[in-house]
Amino acid sequence: EQLRGYRLRPAAATRGLSLYRLVRENRAGRRPSEVLGLELCVREGELRFYDPSSGKFLYTAPESQVRAREADAERQRADVAQAHAKIEQAHAHAERARADRERAARQAAEKRMEIERTEREAATMRVAELEAQLRAIRRSD
Repeated sequence: EQLRGYRLRPAAATRGLSLYRLVRENRAGRRPSEVLGLELCVREGELRFYDPSSGKFLYTAPESQVRAREADAERQRADVAQAHAKIEQAHAHAERARADRERAARQAAEKRMEIERTEREAATMRVAELEAQLRAIRRSD
């Protein structure tokens, strides 16, 4: 046996017996720990902890380090993607603002042209009126 475990017996059950009893392997070949809520075994020469509630082995220290590095890398990729998305949003916002400014400038230019056309028409009509008055004055002389 590579792994042996003992459990403390209840005080009432120790009359003349050892204080500890051997923890036997379960059907899966693991030794359950009531304290940890896990099952222990030796796999490939390493002590491993199995979580019966999840049905999975807990990670070893090297596996945990690899998982932590992978999680950090994934977080960094997500942060970079989020930063790119914010930059794209800022570019889109700037483009909309530029388009709005151009539209406002175009509308202002159109309004100025409309005002100038109206003023030209009014000036043309005034010139026509003055010419008519001048002709009338010349005829009366």
